[in-house]
Amino acid sequence: MNTLTSDLSAARRAQALSVRAAAATAVVPTALAAQGMVMVGRDALGLPLAFALALAAFLELALISSALLARASAMARRPAGAEAVAVWVFSAVSGFFSAAHELIEPPDPATGQRGWQHDSLSLLAAGVRIAAPLVTGWFWERVLVSARRTAAARSAAQIRADRRLLAFARSA
Repeated sequence: MNTLTSDLSAARRAQALSVRAAAATAVVPTALAAQGMVMVGRDALGLPLAFALALAAFLELALISSALLARASAMARRPAGAEAVAVWVFSAVSGFFSAAHELIEPPDPATGQRGWQHDSLSLLAAGVRIAAPLVTGWFWERVLVSARRTAAARSAAQIRADRRLLAFARSA
């Protein structure tokens, strides 16, 4: 095995490992966001548990689907455009709705109305719920950059063939 083949093999292993690591790190923020969104669905919207779960799953699956479509586009040397933007939009929306759970007060016993909590612990918890999906979006963006670079990489044989074709075209 020559050095070039060894380097490419190591790069492929590293890229595969980075995809697995990004997917593994996405589990906790996805669960955290889904749990917060379920609670918002129940507490703020008064949804039945099954419907609140379905709503949270819908948004999280839209995020995951967009991320996978963006990666597939990058690997196929196509722009990930709308899919890559959707990853960021769904991450932000997921974090925002999850964070809202931390900021909604329990119902007032006298009126049954809910207000907003402004205490420091609620704000900290909301910040964590917003940040977690955004950090996962950043990891996924890094995976996309790696996929684009891998798709754009050409072998030495491809480069030599292109040079021969260019030399032939110049001589013609």
